[in-house]
Amino acid sequence: LTLRAARGLDLLLGYAWLCARRTDASAPDDRLAYRPEHKGLLGVVARPTTWLELSSQLRAIGPQHYRHPVTLAWERMPTYGVWDARLALRPLRGLELWGRATNLLDVSYQSKVGYPGPGRTLWLGLRVWVG
Repeated sequence: LTLRAARGLDLLLGYAWLCARRTDASAPDDRLAYRPEHKGLLGVVARPTTWLELSSQLRAIGPQHYRHPVTLAWERMPTYGVWDARLALRPLRGLELWGRATNLLDVSYQSKVGYPGPGRTLWLGLRVWVG
């Protein structure tokens, strides 16, 4: 859902119920490992001028089941949240310079058992288009 709150200001809201299950097994073996039960998104995009865009979003990733590698028992990783932000500059027509930071607060979470999710990550980019 995108709501145009004001000229140059959009609010974003998203939710996905993902509780996927295997169809060839019965509970509890019908679970799929590392599939979150749900995901949510809350964001804002601001365009104060034609050459500047700022955006920020909070993502919530719901609990995920997994099989313990030693016991093979089903276990559950908790819900976690991540904050991302992006800045885009368009100094010339057809040119965009952008920077994006994911996991701004450097939250420590497990995306898979034994493998932590990436910490704060910075991306820089250049986009060129004709037309």
